[in-house]
Amino acid sequence: MAGFYSARGRTIPPLPWPVFALPLSDWTAIVRSNFAYVGCRTTRERNARGKGISVFRIDETGQWQLVAVEETRPNPSFLTVEATGRFLYAVHGDGTEMSSFHIGEDGRLQAIGHSTSASLNPVDVALDPTGRHLIVTNHLSGSLAVHYLLGDGRFGPLTDYAQITGRLGPHKIEQLSPKPHQAVFHADGKRLFVPNKGADRVSVFDFDATAGSLMECPSLAAQLREGTGPRNGVAHPAMPILFVVGELDSTVYALRISREGRLDPFQVVSCLPDNFIGFSRASAVVLSPDGARLHVSNRGHDSICTFDVVDVAALPLRVGQGATAARPVSPVTIQRAQVSW
Repeated sequence: MAGFYSARGRTIPPLPWPVFALPLSDWTAIVRSNFAYVGCRTTRERNARGKGISVFRIDETGQWQLVAVEETRPNPSFLTVEATGRFLYAVHGDGTEMSSFHIGEDGRLQAIGHSTSASLNPVDVALDPTGRHLIVTNHLSGSLAVHYLLGDGRFGPLTDYAQITGRLGPHKIEQLSPKPHQAVFHADGKRLFVPNKGADRVSVFDFDATAGSLMECPSLAAQLREGTGPRNGVAHPAMPILFVVGELDSTVYALRISREGRLDPFQVVSCLPDNFIGFSRASAVVLSPDGARLHVSNRGHDSICTFDVVDVAALPLRVGQGATAARPVSPVTIQRAQVSW
Protein backbone atom coordinates (compact mmCIF):
# COMPACT_ATOMS: atom_id res chain seq x y z
CA MET A 1 0.00 0.00 0.00
CA ALA A 2 1.04 3.57 -0.46
CA GLY A 3 2.16 5.68 2.45
CA PHE A 4 -0.32 7.39 4.75
CA TYR A 5 -0.92 11.01 5.59
CA SER A 6 -2.92 12.30 8.55
CA ALA A 7 -4.33 15.74 9.19
CA ARG A 8 -6.96 17.33 11.38
CA GLY A 9 -10.03 19.12 10.10
CA ARG A 10 -12.85 21.44 11.12
CA THR A 11 -15.90 20.46 9.08
CA ILE A 12 -17.48 17.42 7.50
CA PRO A 13 -17.79 17.34 3.67
CA PRO A 14 -17.50 19.08 1.35
CA LEU A 15 -13.72 19.02 1.71
CA PRO A 16 -12.26 21.96 -0.24
CA TRP A 17 -8.58 21.28 0.50
CA PRO A 18 -6.19 19.00 -1.43
CA VAL A 19 -4.85 15.82 0.12
CA PHE A 20 -1.70 17.42 1.52
CA ALA A 21 -3.38 20.26 3.38
CA LEU A 22 -3.90 20.93 7.06
CA PRO A 23 -7.43 21.64 8.19
CA LEU A 24 -8.25 23.03 11.57
CA SER A 25 -9.54 20.96 14.49
CA ASP A 26 -10.44 17.73 16.24
CA TRP A 27 -11.14 14.99 13.76
CA THR A 28 -8.72 13.14 11.56
CA ALA A 29 -8.37 12.36 7.86
CA ILE A 30 -6.31 9.29 6.97
CA VAL A 31 -5.30 8.53 3.39
CA ARG A 32 -4.82 4.87 2.38
CA SER A 33 -3.80 4.32 -1.24
CA ASN A 34 -6.65 5.96 -3.18
CA PHE A 35 -9.09 6.10 -0.24
CA ALA A 36 -9.40 8.63 2.59
CA TYR A 37 -11.07 8.08 5.98
CA VAL A 38 -12.42 11.05 7.89
CA GLY A 39 -13.40 10.90 11.54
CA CYS A 40 -15.76 13.31 13.27
CA ARG A 41 -17.66 14.29 16.40
CA THR A 42 -21.21 13.01 16.72
CA THR A 43 -22.57 14.01 20.14
CA ARG A 44 -24.91 16.78 21.19
CA GLU A 45 -22.41 17.86 23.85
CA ARG A 46 -20.03 18.75 21.01
CA ASN A 47 -22.78 20.44 18.96
CA ALA A 48 -21.82 17.88 16.35
CA ARG A 49 -23.55 16.75 13.16
CA GLY A 50 -21.31 13.85 12.19
CA LYS A 51 -22.62 10.28 11.81
CA GLY A 52 -19.45 8.21 11.71
CA ILE A 53 -16.35 7.62 9.60
CA SER A 54 -16.65 9.02 6.08
CA VAL A 55 -15.00 7.02 3.29
CA PHE A 56 -13.81 8.94 0.24
CA ARG A 57 -12.30 7.76 -3.01
CA ILE A 58 -9.54 10.03 -4.38
CA ASP A 59 -9.42 10.13 -8.16
CA GLU A 60 -6.42 10.80 -10.39
CA THR A 61 -7.07 14.56 -10.27
CA GLY A 62 -7.00 14.63 -6.47
CA GLN A 63 -10.77 15.11 -6.11
CA TRP A 64 -12.47 13.44 -3.14
CA GLN A 65 -15.70 11.52 -3.83
CA LEU A 66 -17.84 10.30 -0.95
CA VAL A 67 -18.26 6.50 -0.99
CA ALA A 68 -20.03 5.92 2.32
CA VAL A 69 -20.47 7.11 5.87
CA GLU A 70 -19.84 4.17 8.20
CA GLU A 71 -21.86 4.64 11.38
CA THR A 72 -19.82 3.89 14.48
CA ARG A 73 -19.87 4.39 18.21
CA PRO A 74 -19.92 8.07 19.28
CA ASN A 75 -17.15 10.48 18.31
CA PRO A 76 -14.74 8.47 16.11
CA SER A 77 -12.43 11.44 16.37
CA PHE A 78 -8.92 10.12 15.70
CA LEU A 79 -7.94 7.40 13.23
CA THR A 80 -4.87 5.51 12.10
CA VAL A 81 -4.21 2.78 9.52
CA GLU A 82 -1.63 0.03 10.02
CA ALA A 83 1.20 -0.44 7.54
CA THR A 84 -0.37 -3.12 5.31
CA GLY A 85 -3.51 -1.04 4.84
CA ARG A 86 -5.81 -3.87 6.01
CA PHE A 87 -6.95 -2.43 9.34
CA LEU A 88 -8.07 0.94 10.66
CA TYR A 89 -8.14 1.89 14.35
CA ALA A 90 -10.24 4.65 15.89
CA VAL A 91 -10.60 6.18 19.34
CA HIS A 92 -13.90 7.66 20.46
CA GLY A 93 -13.31 11.08 21.97
CA ASP A 94 -14.82 12.13 25.31
CA GLY A 95 -15.44 8.50 26.25
CA THR A 96 -13.34 5.43 27.05
CA GLU A 97 -13.68 3.33 23.88
CA MET A 98 -11.75 2.41 20.77
CA SER A 99 -12.66 0.35 17.70
CA SER A 100 -10.92 -1.68 15.00
CA PHE A 101 -12.09 -2.13 11.42
CA HIS A 102 -11.17 -4.29 8.44
CA ILE A 103 -10.68 -2.33 5.20
CA GLY A 104 -12.23 -4.02 2.17
CA GLU A 105 -10.98 -3.83 -1.40
CA ASP A 106 -13.71 -1.28 -2.08
CA GLY A 107 -12.47 0.88 0.81
CA ARG A 108 -15.50 0.14 3.00
CA LEU A 109 -15.05 -0.56 6.70
CA GLN A 110 -16.23 -3.58 8.65
CA ALA A 111 -16.11 -3.38 12.45
CA ILE A 112 -14.17 -6.29 13.93
CA GLY A 113 -13.58 -5.27 17.53
CA HIS A 114 -14.07 -2.84 20.38
CA SER A 115 -12.16 -2.31 23.59
CA THR A 116 -11.55 0.18 26.35
CA SER A 117 -8.95 2.89 25.99
CA ALA A 118 -8.20 2.23 29.68
CA SER A 119 -8.96 5.82 30.65
CA LEU A 120 -10.92 8.99 29.85
CA ASN A 121 -11.03 10.94 26.57
CA PRO A 122 -8.65 9.20 24.15
CA VAL A 123 -7.38 11.79 21.66
CA ASP A 124 -4.59 10.07 19.73
CA VAL A 125 -3.51 6.62 18.57
CA ALA A 126 -0.03 5.67 17.39
CA LEU A 127 1.19 2.35 16.02
CA ASP A 128 4.67 1.26 17.03
CA PRO A 129 7.00 0.48 14.09
CA THR A 130 6.58 -3.29 14.57
CA GLY A 131 2.81 -2.92 14.12
CA ARG A 132 2.18 -5.08 17.19
CA HIS A 133 1.15 -2.35 19.63
CA LEU A 134 -1.24 0.59 19.66
CA ILE A 135 -0.40 3.49 21.98
CA VAL A 136 -3.46 5.49 23.06
CA THR A 137 -3.14 8.97 24.57
CA ASN A 138 -5.85 9.69 27.14
CA HIS A 139 -6.22 13.45 27.48
CA LEU A 140 -8.33 14.06 30.57
CA SER A 141 -6.88 11.27 32.68
CA GLY A 142 -3.31 12.23 31.74
CA SER A 143 -2.15 8.78 30.69
CA LEU A 144 -0.79 6.52 27.97
CA ALA A 145 -2.09 2.99 27.41
CA VAL A 146 -0.39 0.28 25.32
CA HIS A 147 -2.60 -2.32 23.68
CA TYR A 148 -1.34 -5.48 21.99
CA LEU A 149 -2.78 -6.06 18.50
CA LEU A 150 -3.70 -9.50 17.22
CA GLY A 151 -2.85 -10.65 13.70
CA ASP A 152 -6.47 -10.40 12.58
CA GLY A 153 -6.67 -6.71 13.55
CA ARG A 154 -8.55 -7.19 16.80
CA PHE A 155 -7.39 -5.82 20.14
CA GLY A 156 -5.36 -8.02 22.43
CA PRO A 157 -4.58 -7.38 26.09
CA LEU A 158 -3.46 -4.14 27.68
CA THR A 159 0.31 -4.47 28.12
CA ASP A 160 1.13 -1.23 29.98
CA TYR A 161 -0.36 1.94 31.41
CA ALA A 162 1.62 5.07 32.30
CA GLN A 163 0.47 8.15 34.19
CA ILE A 164 1.97 11.40 32.88
CA THR A 165 3.73 13.63 35.38
CA GLY A 166 4.93 17.24 35.42
CA ARG A 167 4.47 20.51 37.29
CA LEU A 168 1.28 22.17 36.12
CA GLY A 169 1.25 25.39 34.11
CA PRO A 170 -0.34 28.70 35.18
CA HIS A 171 -3.55 28.64 33.10
CA LYS A 172 -6.49 28.48 35.54
CA ILE A 173 -8.76 26.57 33.17
CA GLU A 174 -6.65 24.62 30.69
CA GLN A 175 -3.83 23.51 32.99
CA LEU A 176 -5.57 22.06 36.03
CA SER A 177 -4.10 18.60 35.36
CA PRO A 178 -1.58 16.90 33.06
CA LYS A 179 -3.14 16.77 29.60
CA PRO A 180 -1.12 14.74 27.09
CA HIS A 181 -2.46 15.15 23.58
CA GLN A 182 -0.29 12.93 21.40
CA ALA A 183 2.51 10.35 21.40
CA VAL A 184 5.15 10.71 18.67
CA PHE A 185 7.58 7.88 17.96
CA HIS A 186 11.26 8.54 17.46
CA ALA A 187 12.59 7.15 14.17
CA ASP A 188 14.13 4.15 15.95
CA GLY A 189 10.78 3.16 17.47
CA LYS A 190 12.32 2.90 20.93
CA ARG A 191 11.27 6.28 22.28
CA LEU A 192 8.07 8.31 22.51
CA PHE A 193 7.73 12.09 22.76
CA VAL A 194 4.53 13.22 24.48
CA PRO A 195 3.40 16.89 24.39
CA ASN A 196 1.78 17.64 27.78
CA LYS A 197 -0.56 20.59 27.49
CA GLY A 198 -1.20 20.78 31.23
CA ALA A 199 2.46 20.95 32.27
CA ASP A 200 4.12 22.97 29.46
CA ARG A 201 6.35 19.97 28.97
CA VAL A 202 7.27 17.43 26.31
CA SER A 203 7.71 14.15 28.16
CA VAL A 204 9.95 11.33 26.93
CA PHE A 205 9.27 7.61 27.35
CA ASP A 206 11.34 4.56 26.51
CA PHE A 207 9.28 1.93 24.68
CA ASP A 208 10.07 -1.80 24.74
CA ALA A 209 8.40 -3.36 21.71
CA THR A 210 9.02 -6.90 22.94
CA ALA A 211 7.13 -6.40 26.20
CA GLY A 212 4.93 -3.53 25.06
CA SER A 213 6.05 -1.50 28.05
CA LEU A 214 6.76 2.17 28.77
CA MET A 215 9.22 3.87 31.11
CA GLU A 216 9.24 7.63 31.61
CA CYS A 217 12.62 9.38 31.33
CA PRO A 218 12.22 12.71 33.18
CA SER A 219 15.83 13.77 32.59
CA LEU A 220 15.27 13.71 28.80
CA ALA A 221 12.10 15.84 28.81
CA ALA A 222 11.88 19.46 27.62
CA GLN A 223 10.28 22.18 29.72
CA LEU A 224 8.75 24.92 27.56
CA ARG A 225 7.69 28.45 28.47
CA GLU A 226 4.88 28.83 30.99
CA GLY A 227 1.48 28.96 29.34
CA THR A 228 2.62 27.29 26.10
CA GLY A 229 0.27 24.32 26.33
CA PRO A 230 2.12 21.92 23.97
CA ARG A 231 -0.47 19.98 21.98
CA ASN A 232 0.90 18.13 18.94
CA GLY A 233 4.28 17.29 17.49
CA VAL A 234 5.94 15.88 14.41
CA ALA A 235 9.45 14.50 13.92
CA HIS A 236 11.51 15.52 10.90
CA PRO A 237 12.09 12.55 8.55
CA ALA A 238 15.78 13.24 7.94
CA MET A 239 17.08 15.38 10.82
CA PRO A 240 16.99 14.83 14.62
CA ILE A 241 14.41 17.57 15.11
CA LEU A 242 10.98 17.54 16.75
CA PHE A 243 8.47 20.31 16.04
CA VAL A 244 5.83 20.95 18.72
CA VAL A 245 2.82 23.29 18.62
CA GLY A 246 1.95 25.41 21.65
CA GLU A 247 -1.85 25.48 21.69
CA LEU A 248 -2.34 28.14 24.34
CA ASP A 249 0.17 30.73 23.07
CA SER A 250 -0.07 29.90 19.32
CA THR A 251 3.59 29.07 18.84
CA VAL A 252 5.64 26.32 17.26
CA TYR A 253 8.88 25.07 18.84
CA ALA A 254 11.85 23.37 17.24
CA LEU A 255 13.61 20.90 19.55
CA ARG A 256 16.86 19.08 18.92
CA ILE A 257 16.87 15.33 19.68
CA SER A 258 20.21 14.22 21.13
CA ARG A 259 21.73 10.77 20.64
CA GLU A 260 20.43 9.87 24.08
CA GLY A 261 16.94 11.06 23.17
CA ARG A 262 17.06 14.26 25.21
CA LEU A 263 15.00 17.16 23.88
CA ASP A 264 16.63 20.58 23.65
CA PRO A 265 14.42 23.50 22.49
CA PHE A 266 16.33 25.98 20.34
CA GLN A 267 13.70 28.04 18.49
CA VAL A 268 10.15 29.27 19.04
CA VAL A 269 8.08 31.32 16.60
CA SER A 270 4.52 32.65 16.48
CA CYS A 271 1.89 31.09 14.23
CA LEU A 272 -0.17 34.29 14.04
CA PRO A 273 0.33 37.60 12.21
CA ASP A 274 1.80 40.43 14.25
CA ASN A 275 -1.35 42.56 14.00
CA PHE A 276 -3.79 39.88 15.23
CA ILE A 277 -5.02 40.50 18.80
CA GLY A 278 -8.13 38.28 18.92
CA PHE A 279 -8.65 34.84 20.49
CA SER A 280 -6.98 31.91 18.75
CA ARG A 281 -5.46 28.56 19.57
CA ALA A 282 -2.88 26.60 17.58
CA SER A 283 -3.88 23.05 16.80
CA ALA A 284 -2.23 20.56 14.46
CA VAL A 285 1.26 20.49 12.98
CA VAL A 286 2.20 18.58 9.82
CA LEU A 287 5.39 18.29 7.79
CA SER A 288 5.36 17.90 4.04
CA PRO A 289 6.61 14.44 2.99
CA ASP A 290 10.01 15.84 2.02
CA GLY A 291 10.36 17.70 5.34
CA ALA A 292 10.76 21.07 3.61
CA ARG A 293 7.51 22.71 4.75
CA LEU A 294 5.89 22.85 8.18
CA HIS A 295 2.16 23.61 8.38
CA VAL A 296 0.39 24.74 11.57
CA SER A 297 -3.35 25.32 11.90
CA ASN A 298 -4.90 28.15 13.94
CA ARG A 299 -8.40 27.80 15.42
CA GLY A 300 -10.01 31.16 16.05
CA HIS A 301 -7.91 32.97 13.50
CA ASP A 302 -8.99 30.09 11.19
CA SER A 303 -5.82 29.95 9.17
CA ILE A 304 -2.89 27.77 8.20
CA CYS A 305 0.61 29.09 8.73
CA THR A 306 3.34 27.57 6.57
CA PHE A 307 7.05 27.67 7.38
CA ASP A 308 10.13 26.77 5.36
CA VAL A 309 12.34 24.29 7.18
CA VAL A 310 15.88 25.46 6.51
CA ASP A 311 18.97 23.34 7.06
CA VAL A 312 21.26 25.98 8.56
CA ALA A 313 24.35 23.82 8.15
CA ALA A 314 23.85 23.98 4.38
CA LEU A 315 23.47 27.77 4.26
CA PRO A 316 26.37 30.18 3.59
CA LEU A 317 27.98 31.54 6.74
CA ARG A 318 26.65 34.92 7.83
CA VAL A 319 28.77 37.50 9.58
CA GLY A 320 27.07 40.44 11.29
CA GLN A 321 28.63 43.61 12.64
CA GLY A 322 30.94 42.79 15.49
CA ALA A 323 30.44 39.05 15.01
CA THR A 324 32.98 36.39 14.21
CA ALA A 325 32.54 33.92 11.39
CA ALA A 326 31.05 30.81 12.99
CA ARG A 327 28.49 28.32 11.86
CA PRO A 328 25.24 28.52 13.85
CA VAL A 329 24.84 25.91 16.59
CA SER A 330 21.26 25.00 15.59
CA PRO A 331 21.15 22.45 12.74
CA VAL A 332 17.83 23.72 11.38
CA THR A 333 15.58 26.72 11.59
CA ILE A 334 12.07 27.56 10.45
CA GLN A 335 11.14 30.68 8.52
CA ARG A 336 7.61 31.82 7.71
CA ALA A 337 7.02 31.13 4.04
CA GLN A 338 3.36 31.89 3.48
CA VAL A 339 0.24 32.28 5.57
CA SER A 340 -3.28 31.41 4.48
CA TRP A 341 -4.90 34.27 6.39
